[in-house]
Amino acid sequence: MRHTLRPGENRNDGGVLHGPILSIVDPARQWLIRSGGSLTDHSISWSRSLTFEVTSLTTSSLGLALSISNLGDAPSVNASITLVIWGVEERQVATFRSVTSSPIPPAQVTGPGIPAGNLLENISFGLDELLYGAGASKIVDASTITHVFAVVHDAPLDMPDKISTDLVQRARKGEKYFGPGNVHPCRLSHKIACTLPIPKGAFSVVGNQVNHAIAGYSDIFITQVDAGLSAHFGILSPVKVLLLGDLKGKGVSGPHFSSNLLVAGDLQFYLEQQGQVLSSSDQNNADVSIAPSNGDCLMVNWSDTGGDRDKGDFVVTVCHR
Repeated sequence: MRHTLRPGENRNDGGVLHGPILSIVDPARQWLIRSGGSLTDHSISWSRSLTFEVTSLTTSSLGLALSISNLGDAPSVNASITLVIWGVEERQVATFRSVTSSPIPPAQVTGPGIPAGNLLENISFGLDELLYGAGASKIVDASTITHVFAVVHDAPLDMPDKISTDLVQRARKGEKYFGPGNVHPCRLSHKIACTLPIPKGAFSVVGNQVNHAIAGYSDIFITQVDAGLSAHFGILSPVKVLLLGDLKGKGVSGPHFSSNLLVAGDLQFYLEQQGQVLSSSDQNNADVSIAPSNGDCLMVNWSDTGGDRDKGDFVVTVCHR
């Protein structure tokens, strides 16, 4: 099988192949992806990238800004940008393709900690320009968009990785791709960014009342477990939905992906033990707080149904994804 050389790899004649290496992930997340820390991070939502944002939104169009870095040693010209757009419905999946408007300069010096060359790319399109695969449902109102993914590469030297390739290929079949083993694609690839069409956090909390600003999915982390009875965790209102069962058996762990859609609006979570259901809206049952870094992750510190009723028996963090 023929091997495609990457920038920096040795050729058969002993030389080194040079070229662009594009990334749309900020340096801090690049480090987390390389180190594996992204797989257990629950301080942020990996569906909101610092390098990618919605700049305008109407019922029929979308404007985006994407920061692209060139970590290589040669300029990138006419790099390919593929957008994957998800709507609130299961089969609402579309794609849009663009190319960069200007060359992306290379990093001036190679080495750790050296800043890359950057390009801020602005992309605008109407919903009538989106492409759909077989079986996909059309997005007819941009207000129903829940996620926009961006994938960037500059072939033939800077090829997409498997994660970004799978994301695009599944979208072209009208399918949402949640990543290998349901691990968020953005936790695994520096070629993918994701943004949400809301400027602030997905969650807001007043007292113990939780509001969810936009429909989406969830990465659930168990950060503390009681040594006693096990429990199940889910949404109590507006409709009771199990998100994660047997917290004790799973232990301190995560992320656990739930494909059950978290609807927009007011939410109540529940903890269930031996048939008894506790609601997060009752301060005697739980403390509810937003992660300090942003409003996209929510922490629920539960008491159990035992006699002490103290907090800290089960602590669950829910990150919007």
